Amino acid sequence: MKSTALNVCKWLMFTFNLIITICGAVLLAFGIWAYANGNSFRKLVSANLYLSNSMALMMAVGSILIIAGLFGCIGSLMENRCMLGTFFTIVLILFVIEVVSIILLFVYWPKAETLALNSIHHYDTDKKIPWDYLQRSMKCCGYTSYTDWGSEIPSSCCFHNQTCTVGSKDLYVKGCRSSIQHYIFIIAIFGVGALLFELLAIVFTCVLYQSIGDYQPMA
Repeated sequence: MKSTALNVCKWLMFTFNLIITICGAVLLAFGIWAYANGNSFRKLVSANLYLSNSMALMMAVGSILIIAGLFGCIGSLMENRCMLGTFFTIVLILFVIEVVSIILLFVYWPKAETLALNSIHHYDTDKKIPWDYLQRSMKCCGYTSYTDWGSEIPSSCCFHNQTCTVGSKDLYVKGCRSSIQHYIFIIAIFGVGALLFELLAIVFTCVLYQSIGDYQPMA
């Protein structure tokens, strides 16, 4: 009976860790994509250290999740208490870091929007390239809408990357905020999903760790 319970716990633990590994891979992929496209929202909020380094943090968290997930998968299948203990320590620390990061994201998000809006007034400086890239790639104009630019609409707001004016058919009317929020929402879903599975994995790790210690196979 105890052997059956151990096997059930072992495979549940393996499943949870496999999902954690996948979530980590998704976060890492999003982080690499966002960081590689340097002429983007990251540069528009570069005045804030936390916000400008959030992409690197995402890649780090994704990488650690992959490593921790693999430790958990192998440790559960091999019933290795050392690997399970290592997994437990990594995930517990990571869980706390992620919770703090989510709280900071909510706290700093209004400031990120303010920085993005203010950067429009410095378009002719180093903010020109990131704004042009953002508007061309997301097919949007301004942060809230094209009206953020006033009467001087940049060419990156136009369908064919040519000069256009307010009221022109070639003008992107939608602001970039909704597109940015969409990407952040997707990342948040995977982040919260990873947190839930991490919490369940921590619980199953404790149960499996104890069960492996208590269970002694009959000769």
